[in-house]
Amino acid sequence: MGSLHLSYADKLELRKNSLWQDDRLSYEVSVNDYIIDGLDMVHTNRNKFVSCFLWGQLLQNLRDLTPTQITDFFRGAYSWFYYNEKTAYFDAYFVDKLRQSQWLLTKHGTWASPRDITVTELDDSYDKSGVGAHELISRLRFKPDLEEQLVAQMSEEDREKFQITKEILNSGISPEDLRGVLEQIKNQKLSTVVWNPQLPPTGAPINIVPHQPVSNAPVQPNQPPIPKPPSPPPPPKPVIIAPPPVPTNRKEIGKWGEEYVFEALKQEYKEGNNLELTDFGFKVVSRSNENVEVIWLNKESDTGKGYDLIVKVDDKDMRYIEVKTKQSEDPDLVAMSGTQWECAREFGDLYWLYVVSNAGNDESKITPIQNPHKLWGEGKLYAHPVNIKL
Repeated sequence: MGSLHLSYADKLELRKNSLWQDDRLSYEVSVNDYIIDGLDMVHTNRNKFVSCFLWGQLLQNLRDLTPTQITDFFRGAYSWFYYNEKTAYFDAYFVDKLRQSQWLLTKHGTWASPRDITVTELDDSYDKSGVGAHELISRLRFKPDLEEQLVAQMSEEDREKFQITKEILNSGISPEDLRGVLEQIKNQKLSTVVWNPQLPPTGAPINIVPHQPVSNAPVQPNQPPIPKPPSPPPPPKPVIIAPPPVPTNRKEIGKWGEEYVFEALKQEYKEGNNLELTDFGFKVVSRSNENVEVIWLNKESDTGKGYDLIVKVDDKDMRYIEVKTKQSEDPDLVAMSGTQWECAREFGDLYWLYVVSNAGNDESKITPIQNPHKLWGEGKLYAHPVNIKL
């Protein structure tokens, strides 16, 4: 379909700000822009039912999409030819329309556009939970509240401290207990040992071991029981998911684990043709003639997504990998954030935990765990505790 709101000046600006930073063209190829049927009715016949219905339909459309498809859902594409075909992206017409129009009902009973209110001011009739809702809220660019504005100005370290402070305040810990914890931390700082891995991730041998589901974890409600074999073997060491104490060098250890998994993925596809390193990973043609791309999201800085790497096959997201790294092989508490657990639920079999054990030495190994949310529901993965937002 043709452009609904791109002017000549808009197209010129898109070409200038594209990867090629060149506004010249031989001819235009296409402009794909998108609308929502019946969108104008939301403004001419504005009421709570219509507004909430539109919100719900947008969430429904996002529910089964991959992150790449979600990005495409909200944007249009402009293509032109100059020596070869080039493409730049822009916010779709319906996105601009929704941002500017007063179609949302506030808790005070007034109508407002997303840019004029914060999410907390939005009426409770709108579903604001889940990955799809978070994406919609982000794309509509709601007015940031005071806390978000302050956090946006903080450094990464200060943001982490702020988040930990909020968790402490919400935990119900007494001032006396908190003082005791602070005293322990001060004492620990005096004896802190800097983590020095024996080997870099690129030098450690790659070892992949299969995950052995636990047989003694409780089955979650509304899940079918797991039949017991007549002569069950001794239960293997469980993978436990829960917030652990924060180690001093967890960033360095975590970074080592991510790079180790990245090297393992390179080895997985080493027999492919023309492996080409990119800014954030690599591309390769597999032995089965599939175009594979691995994207390491946190290569330069932490993106805050619910996963660390994406494996794409023929431009389709096939694996979302969250890396968890431990210094030992013993069962340990492996922390999963709310965002990571929600992604595990949303993406199902596409979501993987890659648990790196013995990080930093020649006995390092990776245990891939597919669909941890499902395994937990079936009683094959032990979790303690579970924090629920109420």
